[in-house]
Amino acid sequence: QALEQLGFYDPTTRRVRQVATIAFGVLLAAGLLALPAWYGAWNLRHLVTRRQYAFLLGLTLLTLALQRVMLDVNTDVTFVLLVPLVVATLIGETAGLLWAAWLAIAVALLAPTAPLTATIATLTTGVAAARLASNVKTRLSLIIAGTIAGTVGGVVLIALQAAGGAITPLPSALMLGAYALGGALAGIVALGLLPLAEGVFEFLTDFRLTELASPQSPLLQRLVLQAPGTYQHSQIIANLVEQSVVQIGGNALLARVGALYHDVGKLRRPQFFSENQVSGENPHDKVSPHLSFLIITNHVRDGVELLREHGLPPALEPFVTEHHGTTVLAYFYKRALEDTEKLSELNFRYPGPKPRTKETAVLMLADAVESASRSLSDPSQGAIRALIERLFEQRLQDDQLSESPLTLRDLDVVASTFERVLTASMHRRVRYPTAEEIKGLQRGGDPRRDVALPSA
Repeated sequence: QALEQLGFYDPTTRRVRQVATIAFGVLLAAGLLALPAWYGAWNLRHLVTRRQYAFLLGLTLLTLALQRVMLDVNTDVTFVLLVPLVVATLIGETAGLLWAAWLAIAVALLAPTAPLTATIATLTTGVAAARLASNVKTRLSLIIAGTIAGTVGGVVLIALQAAGGAITPLPSALMLGAYALGGALAGIVALGLLPLAEGVFEFLTDFRLTELASPQSPLLQRLVLQAPGTYQHSQIIANLVEQSVVQIGGNALLARVGALYHDVGKLRRPQFFSENQVSGENPHDKVSPHLSFLIITNHVRDGVELLREHGLPPALEPFVTEHHGTTVLAYFYKRALEDTEKLSELNFRYPGPKPRTKETAVLMLADAVESASRSLSDPSQGAIRALIERLFEQRLQDDQLSESPLTLRDLDVVASTFERVLTASMHRRVRYPTAEEIKGLQRGGDPRRDVALPSA
Protein backbone atom coordinates (compact mmCIF):
# COMPACT_ATOMS: atom_id res chain seq x y z
CA GLN A 1 0.00 0.00 0.00
CA ALA A 2 2.89 2.37 0.79
CA LEU A 3 4.50 1.63 -2.60
CA GLU A 4 1.15 2.17 -4.27
CA GLN A 5 0.70 5.54 -2.50
CA LEU A 6 4.19 6.59 -3.59
CA GLY A 7 3.42 5.58 -7.19
CA PHE A 8 5.93 2.72 -7.38
CA TYR A 9 3.32 -0.04 -7.63
CA ASP A 10 0.14 -0.40 -9.71
CA PRO A 11 -1.90 -3.62 -9.12
CA THR A 12 -3.78 -3.18 -12.39
CA THR A 13 -0.56 -2.95 -14.38
CA ARG A 14 0.81 -6.00 -12.56
CA ARG A 15 -2.28 -8.07 -13.38
CA VAL A 16 -2.09 -7.01 -17.03
CA ARG A 17 1.57 -8.02 -17.20
CA GLN A 18 0.83 -11.37 -15.57
CA VAL A 19 -2.00 -12.09 -18.00
CA ALA A 20 0.16 -11.00 -20.94
CA THR A 21 3.03 -13.23 -19.82
CA ILE A 22 0.74 -16.23 -19.35
CA ALA A 23 -0.98 -15.59 -22.70
CA PHE A 24 2.38 -15.29 -24.47
CA GLY A 25 3.59 -18.51 -22.87
CA VAL A 26 0.42 -20.35 -23.85
CA LEU A 27 0.60 -19.09 -27.44
CA LEU A 28 4.28 -20.01 -27.67
CA ALA A 29 3.60 -23.51 -26.36
CA ALA A 30 0.58 -23.87 -28.64
CA GLY A 31 2.65 -22.80 -31.64
CA LEU A 32 5.43 -25.16 -30.69
CA LEU A 33 2.95 -28.01 -30.60
CA ALA A 34 0.74 -26.95 -33.51
CA LEU A 35 3.54 -26.33 -36.03
CA PRO A 36 4.65 -29.99 -36.18
CA ALA A 37 0.99 -31.05 -36.35
CA TRP A 38 0.42 -28.75 -39.32
CA TYR A 39 3.67 -29.90 -40.94
CA GLY A 40 2.62 -33.51 -40.46
CA ALA A 41 -0.80 -32.90 -41.97
CA TRP A 42 0.78 -31.31 -45.04
CA ASN A 43 3.35 -34.06 -45.60
CA LEU A 44 0.98 -36.94 -44.86
CA ARG A 45 -1.79 -35.75 -47.17
CA HIS A 46 -0.86 -38.40 -49.75
CA LEU A 47 -0.87 -41.18 -47.15
CA VAL A 48 -3.94 -40.46 -45.05
CA THR A 49 -7.29 -38.78 -45.50
CA ARG A 50 -8.39 -35.84 -43.38
CA ARG A 51 -10.62 -38.18 -41.43
CA GLN A 52 -7.74 -40.55 -40.72
CA TYR A 53 -5.45 -37.70 -39.69
CA ALA A 54 -8.14 -36.35 -37.37
CA PHE A 55 -8.30 -39.81 -35.74
CA LEU A 56 -4.54 -39.85 -35.18
CA LEU A 57 -4.49 -36.28 -33.87
CA GLY A 58 -7.43 -36.95 -31.54
CA LEU A 59 -5.72 -40.10 -30.23
CA THR A 60 -2.55 -38.07 -29.64
CA LEU A 61 -4.30 -35.33 -27.64
CA LEU A 62 -6.27 -37.84 -25.58
CA THR A 63 -3.12 -39.83 -24.79
CA LEU A 64 -1.27 -36.65 -23.79
CA ALA A 65 -4.11 -35.70 -21.45
CA LEU A 66 -4.07 -39.14 -19.80
CA GLN A 67 -0.28 -39.07 -19.55
CA ARG A 68 -0.43 -35.66 -17.87
CA VAL A 69 -2.77 -37.06 -15.22
CA MET A 70 -0.50 -40.07 -14.74
CA LEU A 71 2.54 -37.84 -14.23
CA ASP A 72 0.91 -36.56 -11.05
CA VAL A 73 0.40 -40.14 -9.81
CA ASN A 74 3.59 -41.90 -10.93
CA THR A 75 6.18 -40.31 -13.19
CA ASP A 76 7.61 -43.72 -14.15
CA VAL A 77 4.46 -45.07 -15.88
CA THR A 78 4.89 -43.81 -19.44
CA PHE A 79 2.31 -45.13 -21.89
CA VAL A 80 2.45 -42.20 -24.31
CA LEU A 81 4.45 -44.53 -26.58
CA LEU A 82 1.00 -45.83 -27.57
CA VAL A 83 0.81 -43.14 -30.24
CA PRO A 84 4.10 -43.91 -32.08
CA LEU A 85 3.21 -47.59 -31.82
CA VAL A 86 -0.16 -47.04 -33.51
CA VAL A 87 1.13 -44.51 -36.06
CA ALA A 88 4.01 -46.74 -37.16
CA THR A 89 1.63 -49.68 -37.54
CA LEU A 90 -0.93 -47.72 -39.55
CA ILE A 91 1.19 -45.49 -41.81
CA GLY A 92 4.84 -46.44 -41.43
CA GLU A 93 7.99 -46.22 -39.35
CA THR A 94 9.04 -42.74 -40.52
CA ALA A 95 5.77 -41.18 -39.41
CA GLY A 96 6.02 -43.02 -36.09
CA LEU A 97 9.51 -41.63 -35.46
CA LEU A 98 8.39 -38.07 -36.23
CA TRP A 99 5.42 -38.50 -33.89
CA ALA A 100 7.76 -39.72 -31.14
CA ALA A 101 9.91 -36.59 -31.46
CA TRP A 102 6.85 -34.34 -31.32
CA LEU A 103 5.49 -36.13 -28.27
CA ALA A 104 8.81 -35.72 -26.47
CA ILE A 105 8.46 -31.93 -26.78
CA ALA A 106 4.82 -32.02 -25.72
CA VAL A 107 5.45 -34.15 -22.63
CA ALA A 108 8.36 -31.89 -21.63
CA LEU A 109 5.96 -28.92 -21.62
CA LEU A 110 3.39 -30.85 -19.59
CA ALA A 111 5.71 -32.44 -17.04
CA PRO A 112 5.27 -30.79 -13.59
CA THR A 113 8.80 -31.81 -12.52
CA ALA A 114 11.95 -33.09 -14.28
CA PRO A 115 11.01 -32.12 -17.86
CA LEU A 116 14.37 -33.38 -19.17
CA THR A 117 13.77 -36.84 -17.72
CA ALA A 118 10.26 -36.90 -19.22
CA THR A 119 11.66 -35.87 -22.60
CA ILE A 120 14.29 -38.60 -22.63
CA ALA A 121 11.81 -41.25 -21.50
CA THR A 122 9.21 -40.24 -24.09
CA LEU A 123 11.72 -40.03 -26.92
CA THR A 124 13.44 -43.35 -26.24
CA THR A 125 10.23 -45.31 -25.70
CA GLY A 126 8.57 -43.68 -28.72
CA VAL A 127 11.51 -44.34 -31.05
CA ALA A 128 11.80 -47.94 -29.84
CA ALA A 129 8.03 -48.44 -30.30
CA ALA A 130 8.08 -47.08 -33.87
CA ARG A 131 11.06 -49.22 -34.81
CA LEU A 132 9.61 -52.38 -33.31
CA ALA A 133 6.10 -51.84 -34.74
CA SER A 134 7.45 -51.76 -38.28
CA ASN A 135 8.87 -55.27 -37.87
CA VAL A 136 6.10 -57.15 -36.05
CA LYS A 137 4.38 -59.89 -38.01
CA THR A 138 1.27 -60.57 -35.94
CA ARG A 139 -1.22 -58.43 -34.06
CA LEU A 140 -0.37 -59.92 -30.68
CA SER A 141 3.26 -58.95 -31.23
CA LEU A 142 2.22 -55.35 -30.60
CA ILE A 143 1.97 -56.13 -26.87
CA ILE A 144 5.51 -57.52 -26.90
CA ALA A 145 6.73 -54.50 -28.88
CA GLY A 146 5.16 -52.10 -26.40
CA THR A 147 6.64 -53.94 -23.42
CA ILE A 148 10.12 -53.97 -24.95
CA ALA A 149 9.87 -50.27 -25.87
CA GLY A 150 8.85 -49.35 -22.33
CA THR A 151 11.70 -51.44 -20.93
CA VAL A 152 14.16 -49.68 -23.24
CA GLY A 153 13.08 -46.31 -21.81
CA GLY A 154 13.55 -47.59 -18.26
CA VAL A 155 17.02 -48.98 -19.04
CA VAL A 156 18.11 -45.69 -20.62
CA LEU A 157 17.03 -43.70 -17.56
CA ILE A 158 18.74 -46.16 -15.18
CA ALA A 159 21.91 -45.82 -17.26
CA LEU A 160 21.73 -42.03 -16.97
CA GLN A 161 21.24 -42.29 -13.21
CA ALA A 162 24.18 -44.66 -12.95
CA ALA A 163 26.34 -42.24 -14.91
CA GLY A 164 25.46 -39.54 -12.36
CA GLY A 165 26.20 -41.87 -9.44
CA ALA A 166 22.61 -41.75 -8.08
CA ILE A 167 21.47 -45.33 -8.57
CA THR A 168 19.98 -47.63 -5.94
CA PRO A 169 18.91 -51.23 -6.72
CA LEU A 170 15.32 -51.39 -5.43
CA PRO A 171 14.05 -48.01 -6.75
CA SER A 172 15.74 -48.73 -10.07
CA ALA A 173 14.07 -52.12 -10.32
CA LEU A 174 10.68 -50.60 -9.49
CA MET A 175 11.20 -47.89 -12.10
CA LEU A 176 12.13 -50.46 -14.74
CA GLY A 177 9.01 -52.47 -13.89
CA ALA A 178 6.83 -49.36 -14.10
CA TYR A 179 8.18 -48.50 -17.56
CA ALA A 180 7.67 -52.08 -18.77
CA LEU A 181 4.11 -52.01 -17.38
CA GLY A 182 3.38 -48.74 -19.17
CA GLY A 183 4.69 -50.21 -22.43
CA ALA A 184 2.60 -53.36 -22.04
CA LEU A 185 -0.47 -51.23 -21.36
CA ALA A 186 0.25 -49.22 -24.51
CA GLY A 187 0.57 -52.44 -26.53
CA ILE A 188 -2.76 -53.77 -25.25
CA VAL A 189 -4.56 -50.52 -26.08
CA ALA A 190 -2.89 -50.41 -29.53
CA LEU A 191 -4.09 -53.96 -30.21
CA GLY A 192 -7.63 -52.92 -29.30
CA LEU A 193 -7.49 -49.79 -31.46
CA LEU A 194 -6.43 -51.56 -34.67
CA PRO A 195 -9.88 -53.00 -35.55
CA LEU A 196 -11.39 -49.54 -34.98
CA ALA A 197 -8.77 -47.90 -37.21
CA GLU A 198 -9.16 -50.54 -39.93
CA GLY A 199 -12.94 -50.78 -39.85
CA VAL A 200 -14.20 -47.27 -39.12
CA PHE A 201 -11.33 -45.14 -40.43
CA GLU A 202 -10.32 -47.49 -43.28
CA PHE A 203 -6.61 -47.79 -42.50
CA LEU A 204 -4.99 -50.65 -44.41
CA THR A 205 -2.37 -52.40 -42.29
CA ASP A 206 0.02 -55.18 -43.24
CA PHE A 207 -1.85 -57.38 -40.77
CA ARG A 208 -5.09 -56.87 -42.68
CA LEU A 209 -3.41 -57.43 -46.05
CA THR A 210 -1.84 -60.68 -44.85
CA GLU A 211 -5.24 -61.89 -43.66
CA LEU A 212 -6.82 -60.99 -47.02
CA ALA A 213 -4.09 -62.87 -48.92
CA SER A 214 -4.97 -66.10 -47.12
CA PRO A 215 -6.79 -68.69 -49.27
CA GLN A 216 -9.27 -68.96 -46.39
CA SER A 217 -10.61 -65.48 -47.17
CA PRO A 218 -14.34 -65.88 -47.97
CA LEU A 219 -14.15 -64.17 -51.37
CA LEU A 220 -11.11 -66.19 -52.44
CA GLN A 221 -12.88 -69.34 -51.29
CA ARG A 222 -15.76 -68.45 -53.60
CA LEU A 223 -13.29 -68.05 -56.46
CA VAL A 224 -11.82 -71.48 -55.77
CA LEU A 225 -15.22 -73.15 -55.81
CA GLN A 226 -17.12 -71.16 -58.46
CA ALA A 227 -14.39 -69.86 -60.79
CA PRO A 228 -11.30 -72.08 -60.32
CA GLY A 229 -9.75 -70.96 -63.59
CA THR A 230 -9.95 -67.32 -62.54
CA TYR A 231 -8.46 -68.21 -59.16
CA GLN A 232 -5.43 -69.90 -60.77
CA HIS A 233 -5.06 -66.99 -63.18
CA SER A 234 -5.10 -64.55 -60.25
CA GLN A 235 -2.52 -66.58 -58.33
CA ILE A 236 -0.07 -66.51 -61.24
CA ILE A 237 -0.60 -62.78 -61.77
CA ALA A 238 -0.15 -62.13 -58.04
CA ASN A 239 3.30 -63.75 -58.23
CA LEU A 240 4.24 -61.72 -61.31
CA VAL A 241 3.06 -58.45 -59.81
CA GLU A 242 4.58 -58.99 -56.38
CA GLN A 243 8.03 -59.87 -57.75
CA SER A 244 7.99 -56.92 -60.13
CA VAL A 245 6.84 -54.34 -57.58
CA VAL A 246 9.59 -55.45 -55.20
CA GLN A 247 12.13 -54.66 -57.92
CA ILE A 248 10.83 -51.19 -58.83
CA GLY A 249 10.02 -49.99 -55.31
CA GLY A 250 6.37 -50.13 -54.34
CA ASN A 251 4.01 -51.77 -51.89
CA ALA A 252 4.55 -55.41 -52.82
CA LEU A 253 2.07 -56.80 -50.28
CA LEU A 254 -0.70 -54.46 -51.41
CA ALA A 255 0.12 -55.29 -55.04
CA ARG A 256 -0.15 -59.02 -54.36
CA VAL A 257 -3.47 -58.75 -52.55
CA GLY A 258 -4.86 -56.40 -55.22
CA ALA A 259 -3.87 -58.91 -57.90
CA LEU A 260 -5.59 -61.74 -56.04
CA TYR A 261 -8.88 -59.82 -56.00
CA HIS A 262 -8.71 -57.95 -59.32
CA ASP A 263 -10.99 -60.39 -61.15
CA VAL A 264 -13.51 -61.24 -58.41
CA GLY A 265 -16.25 -59.69 -60.55
CA LYS A 266 -16.10 -62.79 -62.76
CA LEU A 267 -17.92 -64.63 -59.97
CA ARG A 268 -21.21 -63.19 -61.27
CA ARG A 269 -20.89 -65.00 -64.67
CA PRO A 270 -17.84 -67.31 -64.49
CA GLN A 271 -18.84 -69.42 -67.52
CA PHE A 272 -18.44 -66.42 -69.85
CA PHE A 273 -14.67 -66.28 -69.25
CA SER A 274 -12.37 -68.64 -71.12
CA GLU A 275 -10.32 -69.80 -68.14
CA ASN A 276 -13.50 -71.28 -66.58
CA GLN A 277 -14.84 -73.00 -69.72
CA VAL A 278 -13.79 -76.58 -69.01
CA SER A 279 -16.53 -78.22 -71.11
CA GLY A 280 -15.40 -76.61 -74.35
CA GLU A 281 -18.68 -74.78 -74.82
CA ASN A 282 -18.44 -71.02 -75.27
CA PRO A 283 -21.67 -69.14 -74.40
CA HIS A 284 -20.42 -66.15 -76.43
CA ASP A 285 -21.11 -68.16 -79.60
CA LYS A 286 -24.83 -67.76 -78.92
CA VAL A 287 -24.92 -64.00 -78.25
CA SER A 288 -24.01 -60.89 -80.21
CA PRO A 289 -20.53 -59.34 -79.83
CA HIS A 290 -22.14 -56.22 -78.36
CA LEU A 291 -23.78 -58.25 -75.59
CA SER A 292 -20.55 -60.18 -75.05
CA PHE A 293 -18.73 -56.88 -74.65
CA LEU A 294 -21.20 -55.76 -71.97
CA ILE A 295 -20.92 -59.07 -70.10
CA ILE A 296 -17.12 -59.07 -70.13
CA THR A 297 -16.64 -55.42 -69.17
CA ASN A 298 -19.26 -55.65 -66.41
CA HIS A 299 -16.88 -57.83 -64.38
CA VAL A 300 -15.15 -54.58 -63.38
CA ARG A 301 -18.30 -53.05 -61.91
CA ASP A 302 -19.33 -56.40 -60.41
CA GLY A 303 -15.90 -56.69 -58.77
CA VAL A 304 -16.24 -53.34 -57.01
CA GLU A 305 -19.71 -54.31 -55.78
CA LEU A 306 -18.45 -57.63 -54.39
CA LEU A 307 -15.55 -55.93 -52.60
CA ARG A 308 -17.97 -53.57 -50.92
CA GLU A 309 -20.46 -56.32 -50.08
CA HIS A 310 -17.70 -58.24 -48.29
CA GLY A 311 -16.42 -55.15 -46.48
CA LEU A 312 -12.97 -55.20 -48.09
CA PRO A 313 -10.72 -52.10 -47.95
CA PRO A 314 -11.35 -49.36 -50.55
CA ALA A 315 -7.62 -49.47 -51.40
CA LEU A 316 -8.31 -52.68 -53.37
CA GLU A 317 -10.87 -51.07 -55.68
CA PRO A 318 -8.33 -49.40 -58.03
CA PHE A 319 -6.92 -52.85 -58.82
CA VAL A 320 -10.37 -53.85 -60.06
CA THR A 321 -11.23 -50.66 -61.95
CA GLU A 322 -7.81 -49.93 -63.48
CA HIS A 323 -6.41 -53.32 -64.51
CA HIS A 324 -7.87 -53.02 -68.03
CA GLY A 325 -7.61 -49.25 -68.28
CA THR A 326 -9.41 -48.09 -71.41
CA THR A 327 -8.12 -50.89 -73.64
CA VAL A 328 -10.11 -52.29 -76.56
CA LEU A 329 -11.79 -55.67 -76.24
CA ALA A 330 -10.20 -56.66 -79.54
CA TYR A 331 -11.76 -60.11 -80.03
CA PHE A 332 -15.36 -58.92 -79.88
CA TYR A 333 -14.57 -55.70 -81.73
CA LYS A 334 -13.26 -57.81 -84.61
CA ARG A 335 -16.40 -59.97 -84.53
CA ALA A 336 -18.58 -56.88 -84.60
CA LEU A 337 -16.64 -55.47 -87.59
CA GLU A 338 -17.46 -58.61 -89.53
CA ASP A 339 -21.12 -57.59 -89.33
CA THR A 340 -20.73 -53.80 -89.47
CA GLU A 341 -17.74 -52.20 -91.13
CA LYS A 342 -18.39 -48.69 -89.83
CA LEU A 343 -18.03 -49.16 -86.10
CA SER A 344 -15.97 -47.05 -83.73
CA GLU A 345 -13.62 -48.90 -81.42
CA LEU A 346 -14.75 -46.51 -78.66
CA ASN A 347 -17.83 -48.71 -78.40
CA PHE A 348 -15.60 -51.63 -77.39
CA ARG A 349 -13.27 -50.01 -74.88
CA TYR A 350 -13.27 -50.59 -71.14
CA PRO A 351 -14.56 -47.57 -69.17
CA GLY A 352 -11.28 -47.10 -67.26
CA PRO A 353 -9.74 -45.25 -65.54
CA LYS A 354 -6.19 -45.87 -66.69
CA PRO A 355 -3.70 -47.12 -64.07
CA ARG A 356 -2.59 -44.34 -61.74
CA THR A 357 -0.11 -46.16 -59.47
CA LYS A 358 2.88 -48.41 -60.01
CA GLU A 359 1.01 -51.33 -58.54
CA THR A 360 -2.06 -51.11 -60.78
CA ALA A 361 0.05 -50.39 -63.87
CA VAL A 362 2.13 -53.53 -63.29
CA LEU A 363 -1.11 -55.45 -62.75
CA MET A 364 -2.41 -54.31 -66.15
CA LEU A 365 0.78 -55.50 -67.85
CA ALA A 366 0.82 -58.80 -65.96
CA ASP A 367 -2.83 -59.48 -66.83
CA ALA A 368 -2.18 -58.98 -70.52
CA VAL A 369 1.04 -61.02 -70.59
CA GLU A 370 -0.27 -63.96 -68.56
CA SER A 371 -3.42 -64.28 -70.68
CA ALA A 372 -1.49 -64.13 -73.95
CA SER A 373 1.25 -66.50 -72.77
CA ARG A 374 -1.27 -69.35 -72.52
CA SER A 375 -1.65 -69.25 -76.32
CA LEU A 376 2.08 -69.82 -76.98
CA SER A 377 2.73 -73.11 -78.73
CA ASP A 378 6.44 -72.87 -77.95
CA PRO A 379 6.89 -71.18 -74.55
CA SER A 380 10.64 -70.76 -74.90
CA GLN A 381 12.47 -67.93 -73.20
CA GLY A 382 12.86 -66.06 -76.49
CA ALA A 383 9.18 -66.43 -77.38
CA ILE A 384 8.12 -65.24 -73.92
CA ARG A 385 10.40 -62.19 -74.09
CA ALA A 386 9.12 -61.28 -77.56
CA LEU A 387 5.53 -61.55 -76.35
CA ILE A 388 6.25 -59.33 -73.34
CA GLU A 389 7.92 -56.63 -75.43
CA ARG A 390 5.11 -56.68 -77.99
CA LEU A 391 2.38 -56.30 -75.36
CA PHE A 392 4.30 -53.58 -73.50
CA GLU A 393 4.69 -51.66 -76.74
CA GLN A 394 0.97 -52.00 -77.45
CA ARG A 395 0.08 -50.54 -74.06
CA LEU A 396 2.49 -47.66 -74.60
CA GLN A 397 1.17 -46.95 -78.08
CA ASP A 398 -2.40 -47.06 -76.75
CA ASP A 399 -1.45 -44.47 -74.10
CA GLN A 400 -2.53 -46.75 -71.25
CA LEU A 401 0.46 -45.94 -69.02
CA SER A 402 0.37 -42.15 -69.37
CA GLU A 403 -1.17 -41.59 -65.91
CA SER A 404 1.05 -44.05 -64.04
CA PRO A 405 4.43 -43.17 -62.46
CA LEU A 406 6.23 -46.01 -64.27
CA THR A 407 9.44 -45.00 -66.05
CA LEU A 408 11.06 -46.70 -69.04
CA ARG A 409 13.64 -48.15 -66.68
CA ASP A 410 10.80 -49.55 -64.53
CA LEU A 411 9.26 -51.14 -67.62
CA ASP A 412 12.55 -52.82 -68.48
CA VAL A 413 12.85 -54.20 -64.94
CA VAL A 414 9.24 -55.41 -65.02
CA ALA A 415 9.75 -57.08 -68.41
CA SER A 416 12.84 -58.93 -67.16
CA THR A 417 10.97 -60.06 -64.03
CA PHE A 418 8.00 -61.30 -66.08
CA GLU A 419 10.38 -63.17 -68.38
CA ARG A 420 12.16 -64.90 -65.50
CA VAL A 421 8.98 -65.91 -63.64
CA LEU A 422 7.06 -67.08 -66.73
CA THR A 423 10.02 -69.00 -68.14
CA ALA A 424 10.39 -70.83 -64.83
CA SER A 425 6.67 -71.67 -64.64
CA MET A 426 6.14 -72.58 -68.32
CA HIS A 427 9.33 -74.55 -69.10
CA ARG A 428 8.91 -77.84 -70.92
CA ARG A 429 9.01 -80.95 -68.79
CA VAL A 430 10.44 -84.34 -69.68
CA ARG A 431 7.79 -86.90 -70.57
CA TYR A 432 8.01 -89.79 -68.17
CA PRO A 433 7.82 -93.29 -69.71
CA THR A 434 4.81 -95.49 -69.17
CA ALA A 435 4.91 -98.83 -67.34
CA GLU A 436 4.57 -100.63 -70.72
CA GLU A 437 7.61 -98.82 -72.11
CA ILE A 438 9.69 -99.77 -69.08
CA LYS A 439 8.58 -103.40 -69.36
CA GLY A 440 9.53 -103.36 -73.04
CA LEU A 441 13.04 -102.22 -72.15
CA GLN A 442 13.28 -104.91 -69.46
CA ARG A 443 12.38 -107.56 -72.08
CA GLY A 444 15.21 -106.36 -74.25
CA GLY A 445 13.26 -104.10 -76.55
CA ASP A 446 14.92 -101.66 -78.90
CA PRO A 447 15.82 -98.62 -76.74
CA ARG A 448 15.80 -96.40 -79.81
CA ARG A 449 12.08 -96.94 -80.19
CA ASP A 450 11.33 -96.34 -76.53
CA VAL A 451 11.47 -93.20 -74.46
CA ALA A 452 14.53 -93.04 -72.24
CA LEU A 453 14.22 -92.54 -68.54
CA PRO A 454 14.80 -88.92 -67.59
CA SER A 455 17.88 -88.11 -65.61
CA ALA A 456 17.56 -86.91 -62.04
